[in-house]
Amino acid sequence: MFRKTYDSLSMGVHVELLVDADKLCLKTWIETDKIEYDNLVKYNDEFTNAWKKNALGDHTTHGTPLNRWTLDEYEAGKAIREDKEIDVVPHFIERSLDIPKSPAHMEFPPEVTGIYHRYLPCGRIMGKVYTSEEMLEGMLEPYKTAYKDKFAGKYFMGNSFSWIDLTDPSIAGGEKTDGACWVIGVDFEGWTKPAYNAISREFSTKAHPLRSARQYGAPACLFVYQPFASTPLNECSITLKYNKGYGFSTNLTSGWTDGTTELELFTTSGTDKAGKDYNYVGQLNEAFPKFVITSGGGTVAADAVDTVEFKMVDNDGATIEKECELYLQSSGGYLPKTRIKTTNKGLGTFKTHALGLETGDKFKVKIGFRNFTGITDVEYVIS
Repeated sequence: MFRKTYDSLSMGVHVELLVDADKLCLKTWIETDKIEYDNLVKYNDEFTNAWKKNALGDHTTHGTPLNRWTLDEYEAGKAIREDKEIDVVPHFIERSLDIPKSPAHMEFPPEVTGIYHRYLPCGRIMGKVYTSEEMLEGMLEPYKTAYKDKFAGKYFMGNSFSWIDLTDPSIAGGEKTDGACWVIGVDFEGWTKPAYNAISREFSTKAHPLRSARQYGAPACLFVYQPFASTPLNECSITLKYNKGYGFSTNLTSGWTDGTTELELFTTSGTDKAGKDYNYVGQLNEAFPKFVITSGGGTVAADAVDTVEFKMVDNDGATIEKECELYLQSSGGYLPKTRIKTTNKGLGTFKTHALGLETGDKFKVKIGFRNFTGITDVEYVIS
């Protein structure tokens, strides 16, 4: 397992990562000024509970849009509007959604009622503000020391959050499966985007998972590599991108290493030190199991039956002693089974038939997961 960070997120936000066994939350915090900080502190209760009255209502003041907070809580912004001699009476519509409060820094969002599941897949953080000293408390060393001067005199305001929640019943088996790469992006306004499994999203198109992250997930901020559906999220390998000016905070207190440059994410080839394939597949492959063929493959006779034996290993070559379901695909011949299970020792076997093939023909059998096929190929040549 690894936890790698890169200070390459271009969005000007402080990111906060909270991880538990079956859920993960990414939040964003934006810099604000002393005036807004003081107002939000003064009306803390009203703003914190703004979820209870959050509705669209009347959006304008004689054609001028209201700020984001007076829309959410009329009473909290009343004094501010009086100072500016603004006469506004927005109305609030009734709704079934009930959110107890807005999440604080280093706190998971609360459970809600009136929706399909217990948690909103993504949402806003309203009314939460912190001084630089308070924000630093959630950062780990040596980042806390490194950002002390950068944060001096700054104020931060809650912006948004997004979940990876494995208990959500809307995440069906096609997405919650072995070999998942969960992605959360941050858009150009600093909002977190809904989390999704990039591997399952791109399975049907066979596109690269980073392609979907660029298209659907906004600039990707977080990659969580879940090798097995049963692997707790706090035991998964992680790649986290954060903004160099604002840093990150997290409840994962150990195991982090800094990537000095994203050039190391290139796949190197021979003496080509610059690499040739700019993506996160190197780390994805590092996090996921591989399969070592111990018997089978190679040259076989036409119509022959071959027995393949293999073991499941990690990136260091150690056997992963775990039972799991694997998917097989063949480019030729015949496979009696297209799904097999490893033993609890991480060992597996299957048969393949060189049925209907002739001398000189070639084919291969791919071993992989449901949405991540072809992790290892068994190649054949017909004699």
